[in-house]
Amino acid sequence: MYLPEYSLHITSNPGLDYDVTPAYNVTIDCWDAHGNSSVVVNVAVIDVTFVRRVLN
Repeated sequence: MYLPEYSLHITSNPGLDYDVTPAYNVTIDCWDAHGNSSVVVNVAVIDVTFVRRVLN
């Protein structure tokens, strides 16, 4: 289920290096008065140098 009001945006400036680590696991913990929840999100790093070569 996709809910746009709940989204995760990870920006590299720089830091996410596809050649070093092409994927990361991010653990998200949420809690409120009704309880808590935890999820592990796998983040794939996109090789933008490859994308630029293909688009140009």
